[in-house]
Amino acid sequence: MMAKLLYVPMMVLLMTNSGLASPPTAAPWITTTGPSGTNLGGKMITSKRGISLYSPNLTPPSTSQPVSSNYNHSYNTAQPNTIKPTNSTRGVSVCLRLTFDYRDTPFTLFTLSPSSSPLALRMYDSGRFILSHDVYGRTNIYLVPDIKLWTTSSPEVWTRICVTVDSEKNVAQMFSDFNMSIRKMLYAQYVWSGEPVIDIPGFSGQVTDLQVWDYPLSYQEVYSYMISGVYLSPPGNVLTWSSISYSFRGNALLEDIYEEQAKQPSSSRRGTGRCRKAGKETKKPVTGGKNKE
Repeated sequence: MMAKLLYVPMMVLLMTNSGLASPPTAAPWITTTGPSGTNLGGKMITSKRGISLYSPNLTPPSTSQPVSSNYNHSYNTAQPNTIKPTNSTRGVSVCLRLTFDYRDTPFTLFTLSPSSSPLALRMYDSGRFILSHDVYGRTNIYLVPDIKLWTTSSPEVWTRICVTVDSEKNVAQMFSDFNMSIRKMLYAQYVWSGEPVIDIPGFSGQVTDLQVWDYPLSYQEVYSYMISGVYLSPPGNVLTWSSISYSFRGNALLEDIYEEQAKQPSSSRRGTGRCRKAGKETKKPVTGGKNKE
């Protein structure tokens, strides 16, 4: 009898030490939301855990889960809880400017309408991309924007990317700076009928000037976005950087874009040379809780 009594606590101890015991419940992920209809003109975002950007008339999520960096499955299911779906039979276009580390490939640049009809763009190699509208990866098409479409102007810090999907013709195309991919037929027709939400995982880099339209842009419209200065191109009619709501998962940084920082006088305070403007810090850290790496 005594042996049986000793056996039970010993087994519990062994299971705990071996990792077989039930793990503690993970702490909830905290999100920090921005004001409704914020004008982010002149701002860029750096995020370690990810960003959700959505229409100002949507209600922000109260909690969120981390987004996987795996390029096959990086969809966030915790989206704004009051959603007016977009239903566009014409197609959709997404343009944005970003900086990123090519050495971190593969990674997801963005997922449009992640909880309903996800359209995801992923970079799997330097200059090579995958576009899909199926969470299982059955609709992947490979896009390589290596065809020179326009003459190159002066270089800038941002990589400008546009993706257009024509639902009526069932084709997609990608533009990167002044290059384009060939037009590719989709394996299955994509009709955007999801929520006007873009999810951007926490890749190494910054994002700015996001625009979304509910139709495929023409070449002239793409060209206008590419050659225009930041925030000078025509705004998206679904989502626009000049009036948008956002949620950060974990820690994030909202600060002036590089072009604005370059215009600001240097400060000799503490010998750091950090940029300051009118006595105010140009960097605005945003934290969503004390999340450990």
